[in-house]
Amino acid sequence: MKPKDLFITSFLLIVLIASAASQNAGNEGKDVVIGKTHIIHSDVLGEDREILIHVPSEDYPDLDTVHYPVLYVFDASTEFLSVVATMTRLSTSLGDQICPKMIVVGIKHPDRGVDLGFQTDSTGKFLNNSLTGDKFTEFIEKELQPYIEANYNTLPYRVLFGYSLGGLKAAHILAYKTSLFNAYVMIDPSLGHYDNQWYNVSSDKPEKADLKNKSVFLAMAQTMKMGTDTNEIKKDKTTDSRHMRNIMETANTLRKNASGGYFYWKYYPGEYHGSVPFIAEYDAFYSIFGWYNLQDLRYLFKSDDSPADVRKAIELHFKNASEKSGISFLPPEYYLTDMTVYFYSSGKFDKALAVSEVLIANYPNSPNAQKVRQILLNEKEQKNKKQ
Repeated sequence: MKPKDLFITSFLLIVLIASAASQNAGNEGKDVVIGKTHIIHSDVLGEDREILIHVPSEDYPDLDTVHYPVLYVFDASTEFLSVVATMTRLSTSLGDQICPKMIVVGIKHPDRGVDLGFQTDSTGKFLNNSLTGDKFTEFIEKELQPYIEANYNTLPYRVLFGYSLGGLKAAHILAYKTSLFNAYVMIDPSLGHYDNQWYNVSSDKPEKADLKNKSVFLAMAQTMKMGTDTNEIKKDKTTDSRHMRNIMETANTLRKNASGGYFYWKYYPGEYHGSVPFIAEYDAFYSIFGWYNLQDLRYLFKSDDSPADVRKAIELHFKNASEKSGISFLPPEYYLTDMTVYFYSSGKFDKALAVSEVLIANYPNSPNAQKVRQILLNEKEQKNKKQ
């Protein structure tokens, strides 16, 4: 092979990253779209429902089929935009890849009280089947989740995000239909709503729920006078403090759960009910995806570890992630490609080769993985001939 040809062949690996930029070069003037509206018919609810769906974009053109966890969001009209933005930031290198890229499904509510609340009689009392005959939860289980999994490349890992009344519904599903989701995010949930009826009959259920391999994040804002101490709140038995007391008691109940899940709780004394969601979203992603957080591997980019140790560290991280999440969670193909390119462009050929071994082992049918691996093997062969 001529020196010029060898240079061109080896340079192709670095060009893989440039190809991502070139794909975006002709996009001037195009709309920025973070999601699409879908209308699906629900036999359970007897109506058509509007759903917003965000699917992550990928930079590399030849990736193997990419599968994603799915994040379901109540109150899509107000929460979808910020949740997608937070997830997008924290799942990229700009956000240190704290969480995986995810499909986000935002659910709109024609009548929020009907979807996220419970059926009551004319006096406000729960009907007999309010808790066990919840049509909206049935819609999620029997129609929405199957629709998403039939039409998108999903991983069997589902996250539920609920705020305020949506947080109450998330708590209800955790208590009565725990298996529907792998992780629950409840932001300042209205657990005392309906004159405390839900809480009176359901408060003990989170302790008994099977949370093995599941993650729960619970956030509480300050809904009394700013500066009120939590000890004062606990002592106060009026309806003014009920919202916060119920959340704190639920936190204690979840701490007692012995089934082996991961529970995270945070109180935001400087945030009111309306201001807490955005800051709590960040903390929720950081907490419930602690098993994924790729910051744990960032040291590899600058370390003196051997190529074998680099490979071992990557494999061990995702082995542990799979065990903790309860699903087979492979290292993302784009992540391994990025790491290979980084080591190659930094002159650490042996480390690039080691990471490419992980890449091809996990994605043997991927044109991208095969291309990256072959480029490196060709260069290795040329290096050996020169020796």
